[in-house]
Amino acid sequence: MKRNIVSILLAVLFAAAPLFAAEYKKEKLKYQDILDENILYVLVTFDGSYSLEAWNKFLEYSEKENIKFTFYVSGVSFLGDDEKNNYVCPYNKKIKGVSEIKFGGSDEDVKTRIELARKAQKDGHSMEIHLNGHFSGANWKKSHWDYEFEQFFAFTGFLDTKPRHIRFPLLAYNENVYDILKKYEIKTVLSTQKKKEDENNEYYKVSVSKQGEKKYVFYEFPIPVVKYGDSKTIMMDYNLWLRDNKSGLTEKKLLEKIEKFYLSEADLCFEKKMPFFVSLHFTPYLQDAYWKSLKNAIKTLKERYGENIKFITIEELYLKAITN
Repeated sequence: MKRNIVSILLAVLFAAAPLFAAEYKKEKLKYQDILDENILYVLVTFDGSYSLEAWNKFLEYSEKENIKFTFYVSGVSFLGDDEKNNYVCPYNKKIKGVSEIKFGGSDEDVKTRIELARKAQKDGHSMEIHLNGHFSGANWKKSHWDYEFEQFFAFTGFLDTKPRHIRFPLLAYNENVYDILKKYEIKTVLSTQKKKEDENNEYYKVSVSKQGEKKYVFYEFPIPVVKYGDSKTIMMDYNLWLRDNKSGLTEKKLLEKIEKFYLSEADLCFEKKMPFFVSLHFTPYLQDAYWKSLKNAIKTLKERYGENIKFITIEELYLKAITN
């Protein structure tokens, strides 16, 4: 009799499970429907936060050129080396003080980095989420995601405005994170690589719904796939470096090649009515070739487009998406 009752209860639970499971709906949209006509929109982002030299050079340049950037910062950069055990591995809580990237160094370095990040945010830059240990979350459970987000917001609690946009480390994530995005009110993901059938001028509106709960919406902005030399790759300095570091080009020729590439991609984005995404790191790959070339390209683009060029942050792109 007891066995029959248990069987009946299990049958009821399994039958009811789909009613409570989250449902995800992706709606493909066009950038041209949210952007103003005849404007080249440029969105420059940086991953990382460790190098104080990089903080200073980016912020000094932005002030000089009146350009706002988006910084995807890593939480462990704001933990001094003597505090690193405060970071617990999200998928194995027995492991402490381990990260794929550096911790914050000395107390003085951490203090300076915090001051620079707060200044950047006050000056209008978007200070956003790159989580903590730079681990791949491709196979993480919800509990792993939840703990990683919880720690990130604890480590970056000094920020005046809570970050709400994310680029995942290694661009890796899965659908288990969707409920966690809702919990922490994340509004956009700038990580996804477009599918073969998708165009660079498309993005996604993702709706997450459960029975009895209000629908949650966030946006996925794919990192563009571009033709670089004889192959295709994503528009990020590290991925360009994988091809350039074996080219044997002189520094002058390399800078000319990258600058020409940036300019042609910017013109193509203008033609396709999509933002020109430029994704860089705090790491100065190939003697900072991608940053040096970008500065030269920006100068040319300002001359070429004049009043028809706008530099925007991920927050500004998000606001355009929700108001159109």
